[in-house]
Amino acid sequence: MEIGEMKPTAEVEYQIKVADKDGNKLSPQPLKLTVRFMGVDRGIDAISTAEPRDPQDRVKKSDFNHAVIAIAIEAWDLNIKGVPILVNDETKKLYVPHICAAQTVDGNIVGYELIAFVMDRDNFLKN
Repeated sequence: MEIGEMKPTAEVEYQIKVADKDGNKLSPQPLKLTVRFMGVDRGIDAISTAEPRDPQDRVKKSDFNHAVIAIAIEAWDLNIKGVPILVNDETKKLYVPHICAAQTVDGNIVGYELIAFVMDRDNFLKN
């Protein structure tokens, strides 16, 4: 089987819906991330189609999604008033939930998009 040469990380960019404190829509902003390949075998629990009966199961799946994304993120372009936010375990705890909850201009949820992206090996093939 020809597998192709893989690269360790891939760049992904989303155009994010943004609003001010009063809820007024602002121009979309780009969110640029560098992520590493996670593989479907490492994230299979995140794509269960079973209907959870216990609300606690939904929380656990959400925590799993955040954990997979936090592990996958190698770099980001987040900043506060132009000052870059360093990428480390502590900042990931703070900002990954916000990244996951962001909505693209197409109406997609970034967290779901990222899970699909980091588990798709084709995104990490060298051209």
